[in-house]
Amino acid sequence: NLLYLLVGIVVLGSAGVVALKLTSNQSGRAEKEEEMGVQAEENGNLQGAAQYYEKAAKIQRDLGKIELSVKLYREAPNLWKKLGALTRSREDEERAAMVYEEAGVRSQKEGRLKEAADYFEKAAHLWRGIGRVKRPVQLYDRAVTLWGQTGEVARAQAAEYKAAETYEKTGEFALEICEYQRSAEFCEKAADRWRKAGSTEDAVGCYKKAAEIYELRENSEKILENVEKAAETYEEAAVMVQQYGEFEKTADYFEKAAGLWMRIQHNRRVKEAEAKSAEAYERAGHVAQKTGEFYKAGTFYEKAAAFWQRTGNSLRVKEAEEKALDVYEKANRVIHYPD
Repeated sequence: NLLYLLVGIVVLGSAGVVALKLTSNQSGRAEKEEEMGVQAEENGNLQGAAQYYEKAAKIQRDLGKIELSVKLYREAPNLWKKLGALTRSREDEERAAMVYEEAGVRSQKEGRLKEAADYFEKAAHLWRGIGRVKRPVQLYDRAVTLWGQTGEVARAQAAEYKAAETYEKTGEFALEICEYQRSAEFCEKAADRWRKAGSTEDAVGCYKKAAEIYELRENSEKILENVEKAAETYEEAAVMVQQYGEFEKTADYFEKAAGLWMRIQHNRRVKEAEAKSAEAYERAGHVAQKTGEFYKAGTFYEKAAAFWQRTGNSLRVKEAEEKALDVYEKANRVIHYPD
């Protein structure tokens, strides 16, 4: 048994040495191919240089040297472009993205989640750079999930933003080349993403952009749908910031929502949003009054009165105006009779 054990150790040791030598030889080959690529490029042989870089990149990819492989795959496309071989250039750019993507899958399987998320983001960035839309968004989504699992909330949100940006930029490009329907659809997808990520103004901006494009196409149903979503996004944001006691911001969001509801003549929702804006201004006035900021409180109460006026609630108008007068009197007493 001891003899078998010793033989096994020797065999395993020999296999390890052989593997190490093979790796060393492959690494040397990759370096040699890269050097030949550099020389070919210096001599003006762009096709030869690109082919050498591709060979070196493939070897480094097989060796698991991710960054080196990507670097080399990204050297080749520039040369192919100069030669007018755009298909070959794109193929190498796709290979570079695939190297990162494969590395992400491997890292995730091995439990290195942060590393996997980082690779997925890098792959998404490259896919996005060559005009792909669905694939980078899918990879950003995978990154969002992994960052969430590792407690990296900020990184998860950043990846969510990048997914939204991917759709938004694609929408802008489609509009430039007059693909109106496609542009509007991508703007809607971007808006939904921004909304999910909690970026209110970005979401509303994309919904408005989609509505404007549909206006060009005279698609009244889609105009209505996107303006409604924009208004709802403002209202969601208002509810969110209200929870944190940001009443002035709450009122502002409800006011913006009211403006959008007015645009599509949804009178009931206009009145509801204006009433909520008035209530938020009253609460802001109350907070300012408690902290001794009487003039600020008076301004908030006056704004509340103006919004109650719009809703036709004369009783609430009177109450808000009386509160405004009361705090202004207190402010004057503080100025004339300081402690």
